[in-house]
Amino acid sequence: MMLDLLIRNGTVIDGTGKAGTEANIGIENGRIAYLGPDQPEAEQVIDAAGRYVTPGFVDVHTHYDAQVMWDPNLDPHPRHGFTSIVLGNCGFGLAPINSETAAYLVPMLSKVEAIPLETLRAGVDIDWSSMAEMLDRVEGHVAPNIAFGTGHSALRTMVMGERALTDKASPEELAKMQALLRESLEAGSISFSSSHADTHRDHNGDPVPSLIADREELLALASQVRNYEGTHLGFVSSVGIMTEETKALVADFALAGQRTVNWPLFVPGQLPDELAEVQLSTADYARARGAEVRVQCSSQPQDVRINFKTGLGYDTYPGVFSELYKLPVPARIERMKETETRQHMRVVLDEVAASANPVGIFAKLELFTVDVASHPDNAEFVGRKVVDIAEELGCSVLDACLDIAIRDELTTTFLVANFPEHTKEGWGLIARSLADDRTLWAATDGGAHCDVLFGASHATSFLSNAVRDHGVMPLEQAIHLFSQVPAEYIGVRDRGVIREGAHADVLVIDLDRLQTCPLEVRSDLPGNGMRLYADARGYDYVLVNGVPVVDHDEYTGAQPGTVLRRGRDTYTAAIPAARREVA
Repeated sequence: MMLDLLIRNGTVIDGTGKAGTEANIGIENGRIAYLGPDQPEAEQVIDAAGRYVTPGFVDVHTHYDAQVMWDPNLDPHPRHGFTSIVLGNCGFGLAPINSETAAYLVPMLSKVEAIPLETLRAGVDIDWSSMAEMLDRVEGHVAPNIAFGTGHSALRTMVMGERALTDKASPEELAKMQALLRESLEAGSISFSSSHADTHRDHNGDPVPSLIADREELLALASQVRNYEGTHLGFVSSVGIMTEETKALVADFALAGQRTVNWPLFVPGQLPDELAEVQLSTADYARARGAEVRVQCSSQPQDVRINFKTGLGYDTYPGVFSELYKLPVPARIERMKETETRQHMRVVLDEVAASANPVGIFAKLELFTVDVASHPDNAEFVGRKVVDIAEELGCSVLDACLDIAIRDELTTTFLVANFPEHTKEGWGLIARSLADDRTLWAATDGGAHCDVLFGASHATSFLSNAVRDHGVMPLEQAIHLFSQVPAEYIGVRDRGVIREGAHADVLVIDLDRLQTCPLEVRSDLPGNGMRLYADARGYDYVLVNGVPVVDHDEYTGAQPGTVLRRGRDTYTAAIPAARREVA
């Protein structure tokens, strides 16, 4: 038998956590047809001597819903080893949709996920209305495998229009939302997600539609997924420490749908140990009630950044901040130049910094370092602490921040903190957090927060730093956490492992060469939109369904990915001791 492809002489790490073994992998028709010591004939041969051969990584939380319409690669995710990617999280998405709801959903998505509006307008031509039409539009035109969730805010806006931002849904409106959700699930959507995060404010400064929904609506929608094979749930809780009330809501959400739930975000080192345990105990609370809930855990130090343009966090501050973030950027800049406005801003910043506000860290301007700036006059400040710049200029820290930001039309990125530090101890803390079975590796937020966050490097950075350089976790365990664990948690069929019969989503990794390249600013999005970007080195090959999409760190142009559809490509993940009703 002549195979399509043979990967020979590599050390195979199969994704299950077992020790790696030398073996050869034969691929035919997109699946692994042979795994063993022999070398059957093949039309193409990859010599993986000195390399590790692993399953492709699975990312359950991204926001590439718009980018997939102009970029079949979903760049840079495949460059960093990702072969299966879930879109449509946090209650956001672009289906169902029509021309009226698009007028709200597109700028809303731009604001909450910090994707340049000019990019969305230049790059996305919404010529679909239903989930079925959207899935068909991208089928056959993607390099990695992708799956779509259905977002609460899209459903609510479709049914209620402008009232989605203010009113409780009537029984008739709730029934229509349920029907739309069922229609999306029948078309192949694999999940339902919602958000109760106070930081999710739209382009007008108002809470997004899902925040207006009451408990009854949330659970009524979650209950629809229990009737569909191969579904899961996503939820974004209120920002801050989980209260008993919120833990109960998340558990009830899981019980209503009888499905696994993942929620963001646990950042190792961000909280004192006792408060970190409060967050992690959400899983214990849910399991005691027969539900399965895990918090998404980052696998690289979280570099916390902010700018005054998107202002994620600032738009939830009271007083003058609330006023400023309801203004378009040009008008906001003019207000920020005013002495009186700055005086009011100082008062609010002092109050918030002294409070228990969960995003209060952004009020502590003395922590800020200029990270990314574009105006030539700001070049000398990059990499310097703002307190030092202010002292040099003879002005306040707020004045220094705003003057620098205004020169960049508010796009200046300030680095606020790292959680944890980039040290062996920091990587060790991350490793212990990932190994906790109450967490689920995730939260790259790929495609979102283009100006302040770069998450596609999560796996690359962990493997090169935590595993190779510091030895705080075995390679086999790390690969298991990036592949089989997320695949099984959401029920992706025949992916995340290397075994005969599985889909051939395979990586050939040169661990010695593996690295995340330095972070840079690129203006390569449609409409010259800006994003933070870090390339990867060390992935000799990234195969999706047996076809290389990355060959020695460069895209091949192949588009072998498929749209992972509910039921056909997913199964219902098991929930231990699941209960059948909400208490």
